[in-house]
Order: sequence, then structure tokens, then C-alpha cells
Amino acid sequence: MALPLGLCSVFYGLFIYGNSQERHRIAAIFEQQTTLIHTAVVDTINRFISINSTLKNIFNSFPNISEEEFLNITQPLLKEHSGIQALEWIPVLDTPSGIHW
Repeated sequence: MALPLGLCSVFYGLFIYGNSQERHRIAAIFEQQTTLIHTAVVDTINRFISINSTLKNIFNSFPNISEEEFLNITQPLLKEHSGIQALEWIPVLDTPSGIHW
């Protein structure tokens, strides 16, 4: 009677140990994958911040950029960076009441 109980205890211990090892393995894989995704997301966000900063500096340096100049500056960015969906030309209106029709 003691032998079957002892074997059950050994098998149970092996099961618990194997289960623990598998959980650690899965946790390590998850950690590795989330680190890769986190790094990719941070790099992408930093790249977009850099692009926005560059555009801001261009517009601060040259406040009277025409629509054509805007397109010449932004079209390569849209082609090169697929994550940027759109950049829109919105002219600044100098008159206080807007455009007079």
C-alpha cells in the first residue's frame, strides 16, 4: 500500500515541477515578445515625434510656405513613412473675419 502511494507522490511532484517549468518557459517567451513589441512601438512613436518636430521647425523658420512648397516637403514623408496617414494644408487667414466672399 505504501508503494502505490509513494509512486503517486513522486508522479505528482514530477507533474508540479514540470508544470512550473512550463509556466516559466511561457512567461519568458511572453516577456521576450512583449519587449520586442514595446521597442518597436517606442521607436515608431519617436520617429513620428521627430518628423513632427522637423515640420514644426520648417514652418517656424519659413512662416509663409505656399501650398506647393508644403506638398514638396510632405509628399516624401508620406511615401517614406506608411504610418503617417495624412498631412493637410490649411492656410492661415490674416483677416479677422475670415475669407470675404
